[in-house]
Amino acid sequence: VVSTFGAWAESFSTRAIAGGAYLAEKAMLLVRVNKLDDALKTITECIRLFPDNGDAHSILGLTLIQMGKKKEGIAELEKAKGLNSEMAQPLLDKYGK
Repeated sequence: VVSTFGAWAESFSTRAIAGGAYLAEKAMLLVRVNKLDDALKTITECIRLFPDNGDAHSILGLTLIQMGKKKEGIAELEKAKGLNSEMAQPLLDKYGK
């Protein structure tokens, strides 16, 4: 029974985090309510756990731009674009000027 539960829990955990989607969404909500320091902590943790999550890099870029760190934010958006984030190009179009 324990091994069955363990396998189920591991499978559930993997699906639940879905490559960092929960943390990325949480960070995006924090950006929307202008809690940028909390957003930065959350999205940084997401990227630490899921370094290839392009959307997380897009959110990090947006967070940095909102914090007044445009150069660093644009660099993150470029990285996100390289990771095939659909969010990256519209944000680059908006803030990359």
